[in-house]
Amino acid sequence: EPELDVSESMTTSVPAPPPRGMSVFATITLLLAGIVIGAAGMWAVQNRPSEGPAIDHDGDGHVDERLFMAGDRIARIDLDRNRSETADQRFHYGANGLLEKIESDDDFDGHFERIDTLRKSQMVESRIDSDRDGRRDARAEYMLGVIYREEWFDKNDNVVKRVQYEDGVPETGEFDSDGDGRLDTARRYDRNAEIVASEPLRAK
Repeated sequence: EPELDVSESMTTSVPAPPPRGMSVFATITLLLAGIVIGAAGMWAVQNRPSEGPAIDHDGDGHVDERLFMAGDRIARIDLDRNRSETADQRFHYGANGLLEKIESDDDFDGHFERIDTLRKSQMVESRIDSDRDGRRDARAEYMLGVIYREEWFDKNDNVVKRVQYEDGVPETGEFDSDGDGRLDTARRYDRNAEIVASEPLRAK
């Protein structure tokens, strides 16, 4: 019966040490780098941008809705509401599939003047830049998806009008009546959003 070659059995059962000159730290770093690169490659494949289907809802030959994909998920939906062949509303979706942002061109001039921000599919903030100068002209803030405050701004970013809401209905407000960039008039509203009282605002 042939004898077992002890040296051969040890060689095949014990892993070879890393090459001389390569520390354990360097080996771990290379392994981690490989994992990161692999994960990045997989993410790139799964989120590769592409144009999805174009939808004509009423069969008139005009594209009403166009989908844009990131891998196999919807990343954006463009709507053409006035049939101008240009998108006038865009819905942006996150990697979790939830709606995160809405851009709207409500005056159909080719400029998205309103941006709505959502978190967990609920409205958080709306901003309007109606004159295309890159500065906000108005802002609305929401809590649990319900509006609780609106503000309007002048060219110097001063608040010139503010309305506080209660349960989605205007309750109180402040207004710059003389255009000097300072709020000077207090207002109260009824449940129909009509002004029922107005008085000078106490100087702060």
